[in-house]
Amino acid sequence: MRESAPPCGDLPWKQVNLQAVDATAAHKIYVSWHPEGRDDPNVPPLLAKIGHMPLAVMLLAKKAKSTRISAENLVEEYNQQGTVVVGQGFDAETSMEICIGLSVDSSRMKARPEAFLLLCILSMLPVGTTYKMLSEWWARDLPNLTGALEVLKSTALVEHRGNTFTVLPVVQRYILHTSRFLPQVQLAMTETACAFLKEHDSKVGDPRYKDDTAVLSAEDGNLEAVLLTTTAPDPNVIQDGLLLLARHQSNHRPRVDVIGHALSIARSLDDEALQGDIHFYFGNILYCLQDYAKSVDFLREALRLFLAARDEKRKVIECRLQLANSLRLASNTWREREKLIMEAQEDSKAIHDQLFIGRCLHELGKLHWSFTEYSTAISFLNQAEPLLTQDPYQHVACLQTFTWCYYWIGDFDTAYYRCAAPAFDQSTKMGDVRSRSYMAFDVGWVLSARGDYKGSLKALLQYLELRKSMGLEPSGYALEGIALAWVKLRKIKDARWAFKQAKLVYNTSADERKSDWGKLCRIQFFLKRLDDPRIYPTDNERCALNCLYSHNHIERILTP
Repeated sequence: MRESAPPCGDLPWKQVNLQAVDATAAHKIYVSWHPEGRDDPNVPPLLAKIGHMPLAVMLLAKKAKSTRISAENLVEEYNQQGTVVVGQGFDAETSMEICIGLSVDSSRMKARPEAFLLLCILSMLPVGTTYKMLSEWWARDLPNLTGALEVLKSTALVEHRGNTFTVLPVVQRYILHTSRFLPQVQLAMTETACAFLKEHDSKVGDPRYKDDTAVLSAEDGNLEAVLLTTTAPDPNVIQDGLLLLARHQSNHRPRVDVIGHALSIARSLDDEALQGDIHFYFGNILYCLQDYAKSVDFLREALRLFLAARDEKRKVIECRLQLANSLRLASNTWREREKLIMEAQEDSKAIHDQLFIGRCLHELGKLHWSFTEYSTAISFLNQAEPLLTQDPYQHVACLQTFTWCYYWIGDFDTAYYRCAAPAFDQSTKMGDVRSRSYMAFDVGWVLSARGDYKGSLKALLQYLELRKSMGLEPSGYALEGIALAWVKLRKIKDARWAFKQAKLVYNTSADERKSDWGKLCRIQFFLKRLDDPRIYPTDNERCALNCLYSHNHIERILTP
């Protein structure tokens, strides 16, 4: 039945709420009707698109069996035509369109026009949303919201799980078809998304930042879905919508869809400052995704655009500093990095900005650190730190560089107590996932060097969890550190597994520091040493260890 309310209200009925099944069960249903599709890798994505609804799964499987159309082609058809692909029979049992239409065209829906309007709104929110978000943002102008929700629930067009209202993917697809969807809804939703992002636009270190990012993260998927429907090159939508969302994503779950869309629709705009912003955010996101070479390309273009725009001195300084940082991991050339930093420093002094001056000193410290000039680096960092305490995010970044300088000179206690531990605590208080993940790794690495393997294991496992929450692949370096901790804790089976996982990541990772030529050599050495702890590294293996570990850390690792 396409309703949640039974007929003949005076009669007792036993009701069962038939919900979508999980991915495994959906695959079993599909294969039971179409056994030839058992091993087709495109079947799971196809079933995910229809929300694992049993009727839709059965109809698609029947269609695939009768027509011999591949799951890959069915995905393409579904993307183009929507629910009409899911069964083309003449009744609700053989056509998904008719099945959904019974509810949409029911007398209850027609009696409450606001219910269809709400259905259009919810169909644009793929991850679902709460009553609070509907009443305060997405549907705040809708008359009788609770009545509309009641109708949608009674006609089985909306599901209510926990505190979230969602529309099933097949129903979303049906409603979003151009012949049914109300175009004014898309415009209103875009305006709401921009207003919502502006309302929660706070930066790392602001008192509201932690709460704002929690709210934005909860609606991230919905905001993205709404803003990706925009096609007109509206500077306000780009600046107040796409770029604000891209900035949030860069710190919490970096991906290129939103910023790529901004770049695409803004191509026709003659606005160098806006184009510079787009390229700058694109470069930052690529840096987070460890695509450093492309990050450098986008940041160079952003710098060119900001310089051409004029009157964008602060953006020019910001871009030069970020470009210098990306170059550190892309090519690590001294001359270009130093030139960028010195130009940024000169501009910072011209506008008397102490924070920017501090950031330039920090970047100079980073420059000397990356060329193993640790004493000079620490000198610059000591000058930078007092100027950076006003910005918690920049202060954490400075403490991180301090951490590695002290690590490489073998002062592990200072690296931990003076730098890494306070920076981790501060990043946790800020609520910034990216800086917290960086510091979790640093804490784990320094604790390993100090011989605290339980603490190291805990921190590095936390780092992997934080990366996972950001949608990033596992880190080979973290897995290598975890394996070493397990070796020292006498869990050899776990250590062997972690070393092999690290090797797998090193072989498949898009980056994982290409300059570290010795990573696979190290893993092979550590795996051999699991079988015979008396083995010491050859000259080549020692060089590979030196790529990642300080001298004192290596000696601690090699001590039985």
